[in-house]
Amino acid sequence: MAGRPAGFSDGESDDDEFGVYEAPASLPNLRVRPPINPLPQTQVIKKSDVDLEDFRIATMKGNLQSVKLYVENGVSVSQVLRSGWTALMYSVSCGRWQITEYLLDNKANPNFHKELFTPLMAACASSHEVEDDLVKCVELLISHGANVNATERHKVTPLMFACKEKRLKIVQTLLKRNEINIDLQDHHGWSALMWAADKGDGAIVRALLEHGEKGADTHLMSSSGQKAVDVALIAGHKDVAALLDLTLKPQESPAPAPPPSTDSIATVTELETVLMGLDLTCLLPIFYEHKMNYDSFLLMDDGDLDRMGISQVGYRTRLLNAVKEIHTKEWERGSLPAIQYSKYLSCPEATALVGNLAIHGRYMLASVAYLRDQIQRRPRILQLGMETASVHALSAQTQYAIKQISELQSQLKFLKLYLDKVQDKAEFVPADLITERNGYRDKRDRSFWRRPWGRYIVMAVVAFTGGLVLWSTPSRFLQHSTAVLLVA
Repeated sequence: MAGRPAGFSDGESDDDEFGVYEAPASLPNLRVRPPINPLPQTQVIKKSDVDLEDFRIATMKGNLQSVKLYVENGVSVSQVLRSGWTALMYSVSCGRWQITEYLLDNKANPNFHKELFTPLMAACASSHEVEDDLVKCVELLISHGANVNATERHKVTPLMFACKEKRLKIVQTLLKRNEINIDLQDHHGWSALMWAADKGDGAIVRALLEHGEKGADTHLMSSSGQKAVDVALIAGHKDVAALLDLTLKPQESPAPAPPPSTDSIATVTELETVLMGLDLTCLLPIFYEHKMNYDSFLLMDDGDLDRMGISQVGYRTRLLNAVKEIHTKEWERGSLPAIQYSKYLSCPEATALVGNLAIHGRYMLASVAYLRDQIQRRPRILQLGMETASVHALSAQTQYAIKQISELQSQLKFLKLYLDKVQDKAEFVPADLITERNGYRDKRDRSFWRRPWGRYIVMAVVAFTGGLVLWSTPSRFLQHSTAVLLVA
């Protein structure tokens, strides 16, 4: 997808290309399991004998009778099942609206979340074939207080999920809510309108444009500087782009959403997301009071927690373990944008790619500072685990990192030199023709001999000199010519 750099991988999986949550892998594979027969009404299930996996499958299969028996015999409707989902999340994802209604009537939490992913998002992101079933589930969730403006860890809303899955009826259902904010943007600056434009769904685009008095904002820009019309054009949806272009009105230089590499609201959002994942949002006011952002969070230690007045052992342990995990977690391929070599990059895509490199550089800088601080405070850690990695190995890895970053710096300098040279020109030249200003190639290209008029001057001087010599010694030249003729 165009113009979307993948951000820092803080526990994200390789499906992080555009911040879309994937349902648990076990969800679609229902056919491989034997059908579950309804339990006899007279059968009493002991709580200790309850198989939660059977309860989960009964929910997914739509076996209301079995679900009721499990609940009546002690299984909580809020029981966390496989993959961290509740029965409500499984029921709405499978379009089982009867079970959804039963669970909600029995006080199932419509705003429960698994890593900020809610039941309403599960319904909107579902691949269930019958959309009407999903619409009923959405209506039930909303009627029981589901938050239509909730955002998951990538700031994607239920409306964005519905636009991505091209669910027109669900979109229309969500738009009926007065409190819905259709212009929210995810962590790449994409709005619901941009998601719909990327999918080329004209009906959803029109529904968003016609919502309320003003409709969706067509002037919103992503972090890479794209409007919805640009997204549609890059995706090849010319009809949708034409529709969006008609709604654009002249406006004074709209500013793009802040790129992820700046220390702005995006940084605060990263900190907020981490604390939400740790279930420590209660500490946000303390972090803001001490002007802590995500960069300073990555360098946090016991001393910082003491200064902030966070004394609870459980809180401190969770925070410090999270900092360590962020620094030591292996980078995943999904944290970098996948470049399709069969296509040319656009300027917004190139901007996004370099922006992604910049934010990775910021995290690397924080990790090196964290490592130095750890070693300087507790040098003894260099003696731990010597049987698997020694200080010599650490030094060698550090030297290798210096080499790689030095090469990266050289490549970036060369790119910057080229961009500075072509940025104000109408026609750009290939990058392999750009050389250092004082390089050998540059001197050769400007040499006297390589210019046509230079060669003409040299030839004229030679001819003039030869003529002058002949004119000054005519007798000797005639004698020599006569001798040559006689010999011939």
